[in-house]
Amino acid sequence: MKYFREWAHTHYEVVCILERLQQDPDNLPRVLEEVLNEERVSAIYDLSINLTNQFMDLYNNAEYWQDGWIETIESFINKQL
Repeated sequence: MKYFREWAHTHYEVVCILERLQQDPDNLPRVLEEVLNEERVSAIYDLSINLTNQFMDLYNNAEYWQDGWIETIESFINKQL
């Protein structure tokens, strides 16, 4: 149950970051723009789930966040997109 709670919390932050990125359509990252152009609601869902899973795989056992946890998620997403 602990892993799911951490995953769900991370997923929420990933979705918030993706939503914030969509607020500036002139500066959308290429990958996000492509996903949004697919005109499938499930495409953004799939992207957010995939990013969450990748982040959790990479940082699953991290106990120290040099730049802060949310900042680390945001940096990770920016690198992936």
